[in-house]
Amino acid sequence: MVNLPDGTKQSFAQAKVWYQRTPTAFATNGSTDPAKWQITYTNWGWDRKTGDKETPGYTVISGGYTIPGKVQGQGLWTGVNDLVSWRINIPSLSGYTSVVLRTDTTYNTNTFGSPNNTTNVFTNATDGTWYWRNSLTTFYVPDSLLNKTVTRTINIHNPGTDSVTKYTQTVNFIRTARVNKGTNTDGDYGDTGIVFGALTDNNAYKFTAGDNLWNHKDGQTNASDT
Repeated sequence: MVNLPDGTKQSFAQAKVWYQRTPTAFATNGSTDPAKWQITYTNWGWDRKTGDKETPGYTVISGGYTIPGKVQGQGLWTGVNDLVSWRINIPSLSGYTSVVLRTDTTYNTNTFGSPNNTTNVFTNATDGTWYWRNSLTTFYVPDSLLNKTVTRTINIHNPGTDSVTKYTQTVNFIRTARVNKGTNTDGDYGDTGIVFGALTDNNAYKFTAGDNLWNHKDGQTNASDT
């Protein structure tokens, strides 16, 4: 899912993951009533014999895929022909920045875990481990909300003359955005909105939340300088 600039959500990349299980035992429990019969099954396992020929275990519904030597459709899905994690290449949108990283940098909204690693995954959109969810949302944020430039002009009237010396100072401010984490309780499962903050000490993994928090780029004139 992507959250478009107008606030609407749109599904633009979908894929099926195929699983199977097999019966291991059957018992009638001494009854001719099928309702009392009992069948025992194995755990669900990833079925790589099903799916598309080029993406065994997967059927790409929309968004297309990229595999070695081939780009199908938009080519958004990658990793859908191997055993590791798979992900979506988020399309670029002019004038906007896509936000995929959670506030604590633990998960991304465009990466899913390998179906080969565990059973009973991708069954809901609220799993505390985000890469096992069956739906994740990526948000687009206007670049104007992440960058701003402040310019001021200082006019010095030179003593004894009619001349004026003009000084212009420009400061570029930046801040970053992350996807909200949520508490994973009471319906607050995160991935529902954006949290603004600022980069500190040029360390992208040091995040401070706050809608009005800005940080000037190193090497730029500080706004308090005269």
